[in-house]
Amino acid sequence: MDIGTFVVGISLMALCILPFVAMSRIKKNKERQLLKSLSAIANQYGGNIVQHEIFGNFIIGLDNSTNSVFFLKKDKEEAVIKHVRLAETKHCRVEETGRTISNKDGNHKLVDRLDLHFTPIDSSKPEVLMEFYNAQDSMQLSGELQMIRKWEKTINEQLKHL
Repeated sequence: MDIGTFVVGISLMALCILPFVAMSRIKKNKERQLLKSLSAIANQYGGNIVQHEIFGNFIIGLDNSTNSVFFLKKDKEEAVIKHVRLAETKHCRVEETGRTISNKDGNHKLVDRLDLHFTPIDSSKPEVLMEFYNAQDSMQLSGELQMIRKWEKTINEQLKHL
């Protein structure tokens, strides 16, 4: 094998791999930025994120010391920030909004929205919704349902210990 063929082969391989490396770095930087932003929000409330999960353009985190849940969803135009003190919360549940369509194969349920719904102990206070999925923003579910169910379980376990 001559040196010219070797250089061309290595160059082509680098051109094929480079976009994947670049996309991975961009994703990691975005995730780092989301975690940094959520940590800053938690610090404003005297908290510290000990457990978190990032999914697309949002992050949810739990602080065990202040028993708080923090949520940050960043879109191009705005950022939605939610904070819930678990000591003031009665229950957490998944609220799934959707519709059923019928075709020749039968009935199919389509999910339009997935929210984590916090019911406060004080009924005069408003309920808090953390939006995990909206069909207007994303074409299809890609793990949000499993993630929201996991957080519902985690938060309700935390509520039992208060």
